[in-house]
Amino acid sequence: MNVEARIEKSKNCKDKGYTCCQTVIMGVADLLEIKDTDIFKCAEGFGGGVGGLGEVCGVVSAMTMVAGLINGSGDLENNTSKMDTIELVEKLALEFKEKHGSLLCRDIRNEDAGSTHEECDKCIQDGIATLIEKFFPEKM
Repeated sequence: MNVEARIEKSKNCKDKGYTCCQTVIMGVADLLEIKDTDIFKCAEGFGGGVGGLGEVCGVVSAMTMVAGLINGSGDLENNTSKMDTIELVEKLALEFKEKHGSLLCRDIRNEDAGSTHEECDKCIQDGIATLIEKFFPEKM
């Protein structure tokens, strides 16, 4: 499945009422070594900027989750991958912020200005494309 097909899949997820985090996660779920239902449940609370508080955008949360799943060692006794993963997430987050002006859901959605959430759609598309480019370039 190419990036465009994954973005289309994400649109269908959003139409079903998935959070932005779930929408992005489900766009790449088949590439992760985890059950779709498990990652879907993990992503649920990140809607609306973590629990609806307008904080970190769900797309950034999804990219963070994927970065941990891909880059993390999984070694419960010797977590040697922690700093590498944190640096990776920092890079992804700063690139996202550069493109979208903020990491905060409330700023991106700009609801005070009557946003139609078009910017959310752009963030979702960008998040999926970024994940594919960074972690699964052979799927481009």
